Amino acid sequence: MGGGASVPAEMKQKLALTCVNAKHDHKRICGDSINFGNYTKKVVAKTDAAPEKEELLDSFEAVKYGKGTTIIKQGDRGDDFFVMEMGTVEFYIEGNKKAVGACGSGKGFGELALMYNTPRAATVLAKTDIIAWKIDRERFRLVLANHAKARSEQYKALLMEIELNKKKAPETADGKSAFLRECITDDQLTKLADCMDEEDVDDGVDIIKEGEDGHTFYIIANGEVEVSTAKAGKVASLKKGDYFGDRALVSDEKRAATCTAKGSATKVLAVDREDFVALLGSIEELIKNGSNKEEAVDTSKRKAERLGMEQITVIKTLGHGAFGRVKLVKETKSGIAYALKSQAKAAIIDNNLQDHVLMEREILMQLDHPFILKLICAFQDDYFIYFLLELLIGGELFTFLRKHQRFSEPTMKIYAAGVVLGFEHMHSKKIAYRDLKPENLVLDKEGYLKIVDLGLAKVVHGKTWTLCGTPDYLAPEIILNEGHDKAVDYWALGVLMYELVAGVPPFYADDPMEVYEKILSGSMSFPSHFGKYLNDIVRKLLKLCQSKRLGNGKGGCGAIKKHRFFSGFGWEDLVTKKIKPPIEVKVADDADASNFDNYEEDKEEMPAMMKDWCPQLDD
Repeated sequence: MGGGASVPAEMKQKLALTCVNAKHDHKRICGDSINFGNYTKKVVAKTDAAPEKEELLDSFEAVKYGKGTTIIKQGDRGDDFFVMEMGTVEFYIEGNKKAVGACGSGKGFGELALMYNTPRAATVLAKTDIIAWKIDRERFRLVLANHAKARSEQYKALLMEIELNKKKAPETADGKSAFLRECITDDQLTKLADCMDEEDVDDGVDIIKEGEDGHTFYIIANGEVEVSTAKAGKVASLKKGDYFGDRALVSDEKRAATCTAKGSATKVLAVDREDFVALLGSIEELIKNGSNKEEAVDTSKRKAERLGMEQITVIKTLGHGAFGRVKLVKETKSGIAYALKSQAKAAIIDNNLQDHVLMEREILMQLDHPFILKLICAFQDDYFIYFLLELLIGGELFTFLRKHQRFSEPTMKIYAAGVVLGFEHMHSKKIAYRDLKPENLVLDKEGYLKIVDLGLAKVVHGKTWTLCGTPDYLAPEIILNEGHDKAVDYWALGVLMYELVAGVPPFYADDPMEVYEKILSGSMSFPSHFGKYLNDIVRKLLKLCQSKRLGNGKGGCGAIKKHRFFSGFGWEDLVTKKIKPPIEVKVADDADASNFDNYEEDKEEMPAMMKDWCPQLDD
């Protein structure tokens, strides 16, 4: 990628502006994984622009189309984003003879392809001869992700050399004060690096002033900072990697000196004590009890039951999926009802999802919680992979939300609490769920919530880079290809709590690109019927910076449970089912499927036989 003519300087400004300005339902998306092995850095001339922006602009490729050429066909899968240099294109939607729109010089089209492989919404025809510039999704995401990863590693390297409270810290056995790298894990170090705010400081500007209260700690990422006092004048000159204001991480004592930027290229990284303590705890606690050893993660699995098709009877179809169906079945001997999810092997192989399906089974068998769907066992034949699951006959929470339009805060609190407890269990095993939405919260026969569909769940050590989820629920770090971890679940929890009480998600728009723009701006309005503690917890869950998000700090899910919104809530009572569910589920018996849509029991077309793929399951 990036071949062809280099991008002229006058075109770069148009490309930059178009990339910035490129533009309800809860439909899941699952984009490409980032493969850093495919990344080759494009060497570009140095400018004042951010390095990733400059490399991104120089990755565009010049293309030409003659008048009347079909550039994009409606329904085709899209990979490229185009910016027009010369000429005009028109947009046509199937069934309309007239153009529904046009695009000329300096404008762009096909921007959704930069996010994921979605079908094109319209046909694009060249009205005149065209000169345009295009970039494909893989290159676009690789450039952004690689620079985000490199930036994080650079900041981690700076943080590793920080001495905690070096003037007053107790000395370690070797006579030196404790370094930050000795007191926190690599995962915590990554979170702290992401938590640091970048600040470009003009020459001669005071970053801190002698005598003012100190709340913020700084590291010099680039340039030079002069330290001076009113009494002694200049006392020191600090360069890249040096830090100052570290006493602010301990207390609000007055600044002892003034620190001033020298030169036009000064950049500092800053973190407030409040954010530092929420993420890692106090300095004194870190020196005394901190460790760089990762805690052991429990990866034990439940023992699967031994059941197969010959031991169950199919009752009816409950739903259709992309690769198969979900059916209501009963174990012939005991009469116990289950849900049987079948996935065609041929479709799995065609979409290269073998590891994906096996990972879902692996994760489901690691989880054992009253508010998470339970996998009973998995088995196979030459045509399908089968998951035998506990049957949830209460229906989707989404269905009840649409019926009631919105829930009261007490009602939402019970369902949100169930999600928090489910996340607490998942996250203790380093599992990020990544697909929270009302459709994936299903009620059992008693009305208690269960988190279902763990197809996007993943064991995450450090960060992962796959674009996946639902547009309304995507966290900013997923959209920006910055790498993500379980913090995306806390963001999604904030969106869910808002939607259940408001009736619509906080960043709702008809156009997915408008949704993403709203998410990245972080701007939202709260309905007047929201209580102040609901406002507060949602704002803290929807922090744009993942390291500052409620739940992603030292207390984990415990910090969410301790928030004033949940004050007095009976967490243990919910687990032991002493709290009555807000919605009464009406079913005749354990196998009553009246809360599901009816499907005609037509003869199921058998997929291609796949004898060569027989993974090790529970049979």
